[in-house]
Amino acid sequence: IGEMVPTNPLSSVNLHGELDEYGAQRAVVSITADDPRDSDLWDAMDQNALDIANVLAGGQPFEIVGGQRRDGLGTTHHESGGLQMGDNAATSVTNPNGRFWHVDNAYVAGPALFPTIGSPNPMLTGIALTRRLADHLIPKPVTTTVEPGFELIFDGLSANRWRMSKIQNQPPHISNPGNATIFGGTLEMIPGNDLGLFWYTEPMPADFILKLEWLRFRHEDNSGVFVRFPHPDSKGYNNTAWVAVHFGFEVQIDELGAPDGLGIHRTGAIYNESSQTLTLQPANPAGQWNDFEIRVQGQTYTVFLNGVQVTTFTNTDPNRGLPSTPAAPSYIGLQTYPGSRMAFRNIRYQAL
Repeated sequence: IGEMVPTNPLSSVNLHGELDEYGAQRAVVSITADDPRDSDLWDAMDQNALDIANVLAGGQPFEIVGGQRRDGLGTTHHESGGLQMGDNAATSVTNPNGRFWHVDNAYVAGPALFPTIGSPNPMLTGIALTRRLADHLIPKPVTTTVEPGFELIFDGLSANRWRMSKIQNQPPHISNPGNATIFGGTLEMIPGNDLGLFWYTEPMPADFILKLEWLRFRHEDNSGVFVRFPHPDSKGYNNTAWVAVHFGFEVQIDELGAPDGLGIHRTGAIYNESSQTLTLQPANPAGQWNDFEIRVQGQTYTVFLNGVQVTTFTNTDPNRGLPSTPAAPSYIGLQTYPGSRMAFRNIRYQAL
């Protein structure tokens, strides 16, 4: 392992004329060893490796794997430098946090930041710097406190007890249910190309109050909160999200009421149920948080949006919305909808 002469203007990371799949210029790494001291060091390293090999082989012939002793510059993942960090824009490319001096929102992660390097694998230090950058960009969320009697089931830190529904035996264009990620203390839904369900794997009580906050990023974004559905894997569906649709009930999130604008398809309604008593309330604008309170008691479902009652609904279908029992538990979940980005936080419930 050796270090080249620093601050060589011919070694750099620049933008290439070729565009990537997003229309942005690709980065190109140029590493040049034009200083005689670089060549002398490289020759000494090669000779040292050869001397060690001769000792280990006891003077007998040995094989050089690949037929060459020397890896070319840029052919391994162990190079470093080129976008070195520092505290002076005149002598470094990035600041101590890895941000380009001349760009407000572009950062570097990895060994390209190093102004110098020792003998350990540079990737380890690169990972440490990446983790430090993540802590710098995303402060740790404040621990959520809940009302007396409520249990928090998403605290902004972990989703270990949540799972994404599955899709099988479907063509590629409807094979991805999406995913969920934790970002800044919120649970953000990442849509796929078909309906998905991010569900809480612990059974709910028979009757309960569910409270949560939700945010849509665009006015037209669509999602929903499902309650009282059986285990998604229990029906043999190719897309297990549809178990919640067919056997539970959805509290809708959709200001447009797709596909027809009807009230039973709009925010706060029990989706597609015509017998509910509905008083629509507008959600807060896109980018602002909203509060849901969903009361499930017996076969009566009552929904409050930002403190105002939107609907009450009494279910008469004996095959849907069955209260949870030890023998037949029921669950709650959050919908991922193709093309819609949503976030949720402070998800908690109280048994009634």
